[in-house]
Amino acid sequence: MAAPSVVHLKLTRSCNARCSMCNYYDSSVWAQSWLGIDTARALINEIAAWDGVELVMLSGGEPTLHPDLLAIGELLAEQRLPYGIATNGALPEKVSKLISRGLSFVHLSLDGPTPEEHNSLRRIPGLFERNVELIQEYGRKVRIHVTSIVFPNCY
Repeated sequence: MAAPSVVHLKLTRSCNARCSMCNYYDSSVWAQSWLGIDTARALINEIAAWDGVELVMLSGGEPTLHPDLLAIGELLAEQRLPYGIATNGALPEKVSKLISRGLSFVHLSLDGPTPEEHNSLRRIPGLFERNVELIQEYGRKVRIHVTSIVFPNCY
């Protein structure tokens, strides 16, 4: 069996956003739910042995909430695995620290053409603006992928 070209490591189910289309923030079962560092290390070592993996995506919930996020980034860099993060962008300082540790891909959402539309869906004041700043600051250093969730009022 061939290895997948992209592997997603779901680091947590916890999230700091209150998105109107999602319930990750709303479950006490998911709160403080982390992929342990020892498990992450074992998975990364296994993935490193696979031939053909082009990207390891750190995802969640919101992966920047993981207490060992930077250590996980270092483990991926040590194994020379290209890695990215799917983030809501609320903690840009964590993304910046990962970039200095070899992060090569950032997946963000902009769910509407205006700050009012995006921020009302994600329910984090100033999030649209932070994401635009992240794109402007790091768009030439790493690959940035922007997606949108389309709702009837987001056009």
